[in-house]
Amino acid sequence: MDAGFDARELSQSEIDALLAKLASEGEAPEAAPEDRWKVIKTYDFRRPDKLSKDQMRTLQLIHETFGRLASSSLSAYLRTAVQLNLVSIEQGVYGEYVERIPPDTILHILSMEPLPGSVLIGLDMVAAMTAVDRLLGGSGLSVDTSRTPTEIELALLQSFVTNMLRALTEAWNRVVDLNPTIRDVVLDPRYVQVALRSDPVVVIAFEVGMVQHSGTVTFCLPYVTLEPVLPKLTAQLWFASARRGAGARQHELLRRNLGGVKIDLMVELGSTTVTVQELMDLKQGDVVMLDRPVSAPLDVVVGNHRKFLARPGRLGKRMAVQILGKVEEQDHLEKEAQDLAS
Repeated sequence: MDAGFDARELSQSEIDALLAKLASEGEAPEAAPEDRWKVIKTYDFRRPDKLSKDQMRTLQLIHETFGRLASSSLSAYLRTAVQLNLVSIEQGVYGEYVERIPPDTILHILSMEPLPGSVLIGLDMVAAMTAVDRLLGGSGLSVDTSRTPTEIELALLQSFVTNMLRALTEAWNRVVDLNPTIRDVVLDPRYVQVALRSDPVVVIAFEVGMVQHSGTVTFCLPYVTLEPVLPKLTAQLWFASARRGAGARQHELLRRNLGGVKIDLMVELGSTTVTVQELMDLKQGDVVMLDRPVSAPLDVVVGNHRKFLARPGRLGKRMAVQILGKVEEQDHLEKEAQDLAS
C-alpha cells in the first residue's frame, strides 16, 4: 500500500457523494432481448463428443464405402443378394453400447493393427443364422434364431466376418493400412470388456438384407483406437487421397486379377521333319535328330509365343529348366551357352 494513502474511514457524507457520482455516470445498458433469451446448449459430461463433425463425416464416408464393398463381396460368397446399408453413426460411451446390445448378439473381438486397442463387431442372430444356412447349402428362408450356435456354425461365422474384414481393409486404405484379425468370439455381451464403461466410443450400425430377412451388424470403435488417425479423418484429406490413389488402386486390382489367370507354359527341346512312313516305323531305341545343338538354349513358349530362353537340367528327381533371359536377348545368351559348352 502507498505510504501516502489516507487510511482513515470515510464519513457518511463522503460515501453519499461517491454514490451520487457513480449514479451520475449512467447505468449499465440493459441486455438486448436476444441476449437475454439466447439458447444455452447442454453438454453431457458423461457422453463427451471427442470427434468433430468433419471427422464423423469422414468416418461415415469410409463406412458407406465399406457397405458397398461388403455387399458385393458377401453376395458372391453366399451366392445370394446381400445388401449392407449404413443406418447410423454416433458417439457414446462403451457402457451404453454394451447395455443396448441384444442378449443373443454374437460379438467378434478384433485387433486392428497397427492401431491400438480392440474393436467389436456384433452380429444379431437373424443375420448370423441366415449366413450360416446359406454357407451350409440352405435357402436361408427358414432359420432358427432361438438356439445357441454350434462350434461348427461359429467357425463358419468367422469366415463370414473375415470376408467382411477384407472390405473393411480396402475401405480404410486411404487413411491407414489395416490388418484386422479375429481374436475371440463371445456369445454373452456381459463378458466383453474391451474398454472401460466410461470410455468414449463410436458406434456404427448397418442393416443387412439377405434373402427375405433383415438383420443388424454393429461396429464399436473405441476412441483410443481411432486417436492415432484422427488427424487424417478429414474430408479434404479423404478426397485428396482418393484422387492420388485411384490410379495405384486400379493398377493393383488389375495386377491381382491377372495374377490368378492360368496359362500354358511349354519348353521346346527342338523340332524336325519326318515322313509319315518314318513316323510309323519308329520304335523303342530309335534316335530322332533335332535341329537344335545341345549347347543352344531352349525356347520357353508362353501361350503361343516364344517368351524366354532356358537351360535344361534337373531339380531333385525332376527335369527342370533354368530361365536365362528373354527371347530378345537371344544372341547374347547363345554366345554364353557356347562359351559354357566349350
